[in-house]
Amino acid sequence: MKMALAQIKSTVGDFEENTSQILSFIKKAEGQANLLLFPEGGLFSYPPKDFLFRKDFFQLQEKKLEQIQQKTPRGLSVLLPSFVHHSDCLYNGVFLLEKNKKAKFFTKAFLPDENVFYESRYFKKGSIKDNIFFLKNKKIQILICEDLWQAKTLSHPDLLLCMSSSPYTNQKQKHRLEKAKTLSKKYKCPFFYLNRVGAQDEIIFDGGSFILNKKGSITWQGNFFKPDFTIYDLNKNHSILSPQKKILIKEEQQRQALILGLKEFCHTLNFSKIHIGLSGGMDSALVLYLAVKALGKKGVKAFFLPSPFTQRISHTIVKDLSKTLQVPLKTIDISPLYKQTLQTLFGKKKPQNPISHQNIQSRIRSLILMAEANENSSLLLGTGNKSELATGYSTLYGDLCGALLPIGDLWKTEVYKLVHFINKTENVFSKELTLRPPTAELAPNQKDETELLAYKELDPILEKLLQFQKPQTQKEKKIALLLQQSEFKRKQAPPILKLSEQAFGEGRRMPIAHKFPL
Repeated sequence: MKMALAQIKSTVGDFEENTSQILSFIKKAEGQANLLLFPEGGLFSYPPKDFLFRKDFFQLQEKKLEQIQQKTPRGLSVLLPSFVHHSDCLYNGVFLLEKNKKAKFFTKAFLPDENVFYESRYFKKGSIKDNIFFLKNKKIQILICEDLWQAKTLSHPDLLLCMSSSPYTNQKQKHRLEKAKTLSKKYKCPFFYLNRVGAQDEIIFDGGSFILNKKGSITWQGNFFKPDFTIYDLNKNHSILSPQKKILIKEEQQRQALILGLKEFCHTLNFSKIHIGLSGGMDSALVLYLAVKALGKKGVKAFFLPSPFTQRISHTIVKDLSKTLQVPLKTIDISPLYKQTLQTLFGKKKPQNPISHQNIQSRIRSLILMAEANENSSLLLGTGNKSELATGYSTLYGDLCGALLPIGDLWKTEVYKLVHFINKTENVFSKELTLRPPTAELAPNQKDETELLAYKELDPILEKLLQFQKPQTQKEKKIALLLQQSEFKRKQAPPILKLSEQAFGEGRRMPIAHKFPL
């Protein structure tokens, strides 16, 4: 028996392109395989969210399903995940399509309601015991994404299949393999795990599909962060197509995940141009690098907007970086606007709160950068990192402006590690940049660590707090207060590309106003 796995890069809502991809892989598998698998979501992609409340959604899906079944050749069975209404209930599941046969539907048994997913809002639970079919004298058990994590007792299958749209996080592939190996060894049968590639808003899907033999050993590992296709001969226990890939180290995973997430965000929204405000610091430098990798140098424009507090080294770093990445750079000195704004607001008096004049600089910059967005149909990328978001070390309607925060789920210490990792092979970032102490440059001699803590000390405290560990020391209590008081800022921040389990953004459901003690 031969199995085909199509690790496709699908786009939510794009029935035409998704159908076209599905049909092309059916063509590839024709005459080569007995069974072809697609990832969870299939036709519409995943997650569909409130599109499931639209009647035309199911009308379009039904037309495409009919088209695909008509073009499914004899001798090939296709497992195509989709969504279906049955007896006034909605299910997430998988269609089994075969030539001249009525399609069968298998239902997802366990519905994730944590982090970024809320499936019980839409779907009714199915039954794992009913998700079995026979092909070539093999008893085949279907699992759909969350079923892998929750399934405890199965009916002694000859073959285990799991079709997923499982989001990327740093440790996710390790956990997938561990769970799959446990089931494979328990039932002494091969395990086929197929995952989607792509991105939807904040969520990145990394692919990384794999095949295990009945002893739980990996016999094939698919691509990460890009599509793949293989045909696997069960009798010979090896892939006919697509050689086995290596699992990537953490920093390379992060690099590829961020490039994919940024590229898909722009592509899906039909933006071919993006722009960034460079500061001379590491965060904006990393975002510029990611933007060039995602859209190419012709699609990226950089701005440098110095104020009276901008140091000479910032000018040098920005100029060198834009030259290295071959990105056009526009410099606009905001000092005249800044002085005029202070005069208009305060006259000859000084602002009573020093934060006022700092935030005014940041908001003048956002005014210029957003004007570029309107004038040239270009997406503005924010450059804030997770440490800044956690502590509120950012300005609403200033540096928090933008369509997307690509590195909003990287701690500052992780930004350093990723920059140094990239430099090992590409040598993009200058020594002056990598050795420079972090500074917002909104006041004379300003340094991040004097206003917060050194990031090596700060980030571990923030990690503990995000895992809901109670602050113990005075330092931890001070940071916990910053985390709590800046919740309202994060609610107004742009979407953040998710890399970890405890990311800010869609998966975080904390109240803004409350009296719960630290």
